[in-house]
Amino acid sequence: MSEIELKYIGQENEKAKLDAETAKTQADSEAYKKTKAAEAEAESNKKVAESVTDELIRYTEAQAREKHGWVTVNGANTVVTDQGK
Repeated sequence: MSEIELKYIGQENEKAKLDAETAKTQADSEAYKKTKAAEAEAESNKKVAESVTDELIRYTEAQAREKHGWVTVNGANTVVTDQGK
């Protein structure tokens, strides 16, 4: 092989190494971003879960019942129909 061919092969090998390093860096960056996003979502979910109290549930239920009415079922064979339509 000539010196030029050896130089070209060396350059190609160096380029392949740099391409591999670049791909690894990009993959590491994507993995880091996904990990941080998952951690942020987990923290957000934790805060939401901690904010839900029995009092909040009762309040929300009362608002829904005020808006949509209150249905009480007595017995297993009760049929609820909308007589207003």
